[in-house]
Amino acid sequence: MASDLINLQRDYLLKLIGSVETSNGLKCLVLDANSERLVNSLIDSNTLLRYVTTVERIDKKRKIRLSMEGVYLIGPTKFSVNCLLADFQINPTRYKKAHLLFLSPLARELTNLIMGNKQLEANTITRRTVDFTLLPLESHVFLSDAPDSLPTLYNENCLDLIRYQASRAVQTLMNLCIITGEYPLVRYYSPQNPINKSSVLPRMIAQEFQSTLDDYCRIKQDFPGDNPRPRSIFIITDRTMDLLAPLMHDFTYEAMCFDLLEFAENVDGDYPNTYRYSVENENGELLDREASLKPPIDDYWEELRNMHILDASNQLDVKLNKLITNNPMMVDRDKASGTRDFLFIVAHLHGFDEERRKIMLHKKLTEELLVINNERHLAECADFEQNCAAFGVSYDGEKIKDMASFLLSWISLDYFTTSDKIRLILIYAIYRGGLIRADVSKLVKFAGLASAEEHVMTLFENFSLLGFQLLKAHPKDKSFKKQFWHKIDSNAVLNTSRYKPAIQAIVELASKGILDEASFPYIKDKPLEVSETNPDSATSLKNPRYRAAWSRKGSSYSPPKQRIVVYSAGGITYSEMKAGYDAGCLLNKDVFIGSDEVITPRMFVNNVIDLTSDRASLSLFYDRRRAAGESAPKVLFEQESHHRPSIGGPVDSSASLASTTSQSHEPPTNDKEKHRKRDKLKKFWK
Repeated sequence: MASDLINLQRDYLLKLIGSVETSNGLKCLVLDANSERLVNSLIDSNTLLRYVTTVERIDKKRKIRLSMEGVYLIGPTKFSVNCLLADFQINPTRYKKAHLLFLSPLARELTNLIMGNKQLEANTITRRTVDFTLLPLESHVFLSDAPDSLPTLYNENCLDLIRYQASRAVQTLMNLCIITGEYPLVRYYSPQNPINKSSVLPRMIAQEFQSTLDDYCRIKQDFPGDNPRPRSIFIITDRTMDLLAPLMHDFTYEAMCFDLLEFAENVDGDYPNTYRYSVENENGELLDREASLKPPIDDYWEELRNMHILDASNQLDVKLNKLITNNPMMVDRDKASGTRDFLFIVAHLHGFDEERRKIMLHKKLTEELLVINNERHLAECADFEQNCAAFGVSYDGEKIKDMASFLLSWISLDYFTTSDKIRLILIYAIYRGGLIRADVSKLVKFAGLASAEEHVMTLFENFSLLGFQLLKAHPKDKSFKKQFWHKIDSNAVLNTSRYKPAIQAIVELASKGILDEASFPYIKDKPLEVSETNPDSATSLKNPRYRAAWSRKGSSYSPPKQRIVVYSAGGITYSEMKAGYDAGCLLNKDVFIGSDEVITPRMFVNNVIDLTSDRASLSLFYDRRRAAGESAPKVLFEQESHHRPSIGGPVDSSASLASTTSQSHEPPTNDKEKHRKRDKLKKFWK
């Protein structure tokens, strides 16, 4: 059974659509902003139109189509429900019949609104919840599509949103179980002696998830069915488990891209990953280009993204040389003495447009990253970070006596940027178990960051809301003690790559059955026996409904891999996404990493500053969406002559999925509003 989340969710979507039967075979798929984002991430418009007659946006002006039945795939929001009601308040109604597929369960208030519309009730053929909320970002990475997760979950001015955020997580995990056919063992992160009220968050999500899953099993007697895999493990944790991951410099291609470069459109849960660059064409003209760094759009990106930046650059050189070698008649190799000459030759090759485009794109991108790396001396910066993460032990295994002196020498250098210096100070403070306020002030001034002192102090104060006391009241106070779950690979080839995020470490421990039960309790079932020498014993079956696969003879048989899922509330980093792939490779498991959203170091620092900000200044996506209004647009009530396409006849151009994006009911997204909350440090964050 395939384990690519994009394919699994796409198949589930098409199965949902295919399960809707209409009287004449004509279906109009009606989407809202939430479902459109999900559908667009899974399938192109041409493929989708093989399964439906047309696709429309629920909050957009639409024609009356009495020959079609409307298949509404929408979120359970008041705005979407009001738009739905509008379609059946006009006369004639928008569609002949209605099939209502809600992404997640409806609130009672919204159910009553629907039942109160007699026209809609009389014409509704289907109404059900379809558990379709999982946004697959990559083959083994998924999101619950709930932006602003850190302030939402840890700012005490947002307590009313915690239940919403947790429910999104539960719905997404349910979606994952349904598309994979898993009934997992559920564990959660329970920090010992926590100082933050939010420490109960993983348990709250895990309990609600287990309860929802059990309810689903009672209704669906055939779930989970026969599963040849060892029983899966789901581990629910949160951002507080690993506070180093969002601060450490990582040198894999993908992590460097989103740490060092600005992707302005990656806001509010959208991840277009648009990279803009200039390239010379075969006529010697310099052209502006843009590309989306996403699989499967860019197979080069998919291949290279988890490589170390130097390995990715070398791999591109191999591809470049291969293209030239395979076309000797088109290249004068005597005129080429290096990579730049070869790039010039490739740029002027006629034909091979797609291959040329990808090579030029990624050579431009890797070169830009390597230039920034050299200008900012990031390897030196990272060496100190790695030593802190290793609790003061160097790459050579020696205990470093005076880490403070090294910190002072680094932050005094002009070539380190403000952002790098702030990250160094924070990482050092975590290593030390906290600093007194006076010492933080001295470090900030010594680093030449006096203008940022107020923000840095807020950062230090707010770490307590994430379960780490970074500010000590008195010099003689003991260092703050918190169990660290990351690991240090003493056999790492590079000194800048010893640190492995906690996600990778707990997956490895859980797969061997030796993950500490006090810190990661089971919600319900627990394996009957656990043995480090037999990793599969960690999946012993206590639940009789879960059936083991019969053993098969023959050395050629490769048993299906066990699935291990880590859901981290509060955002995951690109380095943690890569850690999931690494753990899967190392353990021969299918490891999936999930969260509300993906965060970058800049986002993390700004979000921690926001943990004590008032609600209005946060400009949360949730609040902006609510402020945009809940009433259906007036255009939906306008009367017009209805459209009667002949059966099997042509459908107008509005059928294109891409055309549904206009006139969307989204929160205000002007540039100033988009970047206000994440650029508090912009004047000195470079």
